[in-house]
Amino acid sequence: MNPLPPDTTKESEQIQASTDRSSLYQSGVADGIRLAGLCQSFITTLIPFPFRRILRWMWILLALWVVSWAFWVSQTALLPFIVGAILSYLMLPLISLLERYANLTRWLAILIVYTVGLVVLIIALVTIIPMLLRQFSQLTQIFPDLPGIIEEQTEVLADWYEGASKDIPEEVRMPLETAVMNAINQIFVSLEENLMGYVQGGISFAINTLFQLINTVGFLLGFFIVPIWMFYVMYDSRKGEYALDRMMPTWLRRDFWAILRIIHHTISNYFRGQFLLGVVVAVGVWVGLIGLNMAGFKVEFTLLLAVFAGICELIPYIGPILGAVPAVAVGFVDSPTTAIAVAVLFLIVQLLENNFLVPRIQGDSVGLHPAVLMVMMVVCSSALGLVGIILAAPISAVARDIFLYVHGRLSEPPRQSGVLPWEWSQAEEQESAEPDESVSVGDTASSVGS
Repeated sequence: MNPLPPDTTKESEQIQASTDRSSLYQSGVADGIRLAGLCQSFITTLIPFPFRRILRWMWILLALWVVSWAFWVSQTALLPFIVGAILSYLMLPLISLLERYANLTRWLAILIVYTVGLVVLIIALVTIIPMLLRQFSQLTQIFPDLPGIIEEQTEVLADWYEGASKDIPEEVRMPLETAVMNAINQIFVSLEENLMGYVQGGISFAINTLFQLINTVGFLLGFFIVPIWMFYVMYDSRKGEYALDRMMPTWLRRDFWAILRIIHHTISNYFRGQFLLGVVVAVGVWVGLIGLNMAGFKVEFTLLLAVFAGICELIPYIGPILGAVPAVAVGFVDSPTTAIAVAVLFLIVQLLENNFLVPRIQGDSVGLHPAVLMVMMVVCSSALGLVGIILAAPISAVARDIFLYVHGRLSEPPRQSGVLPWEWSQAEEQESAEPDESVSVGDTASSVGS
């Protein structure tokens, strides 16, 4: 037999060496797998299963504590991301609607929402914001003269009362006049001593806080990063939900997504309804104040007063009263008649809102009795201040619904997992009419972000 050519012999040696290396690699992998199995068996034998479960949960809690501590330490720098998360949460329903009904890709829907939001922001910065700042500057300029102006108008009102009260018996009129004058004097003293101090202190606090935030390097970096971060959050929101769903233990998934659905349902319905009501009230008050000016009354700072009234709609029950106080005071600067006209305007706006808008826009989104909600407003305000007053209604509703859900799951027999408290009656009717049908956890997870 003739020997192989030199090049063929070299190829055979290379193939043999490659085969040997592959065999060694496979042998090493097999040994590694065998060693890992022995280690796992050793750990399983050495550490009992309940103790390993306790260690795993302790490790999870430690990781959550470290992440929470890092967020708390860098909370000032994370403020842009918190704002971005809130904006993303508000924009996700619009993106889902465009994606579902306009058959747009998700990135194109996000781009359209971004563009519309940018146009609205530019219009606000060019037209509304400068007008608000100008009116606010003019309002602060008349604050030092406000007690004197109110005193002059009160004297006019006192002259009118003196002419109208001639027919009242003196034994009734004198104690009444004394009580009214004492109350007015106390109001004037309080205005002169505290009003300017409160206004100047509030303005200086707001300006100092704003400059402290802006001068933070992390804040500036977050300001430029947040739009890109928001795009990725909204674009991959469903992937994030499914990834979180896979991380959850099987026995916990349906209950976890049910609690998230409770939070999402209450907060989204409440704040979207309040925002729409605030816009409607602000527009109605602004149009009404312009109408009063056209009718001969002199009411200044119409846009500023209207925006303030709209913002006060976020505060349940007492918000409309707080929103009307500055407008009535500004009207009182012109004349008592103007103040009465402004008060009547706000009364009409609130009657229209409560009887026609609230049932259609907001409905019974929280379902709390006013007496309970007022107590919760006091409790939340003592803990969180003004933010607590605004969040009192949704926090109370979420706490109530989560309590009902957990109570139902721990009852005997337990309620069906994944079924929310306001769905219990419907689920019971379906169970009595049809056999049980399983609901996929992926659909439950995706419903949170829609």
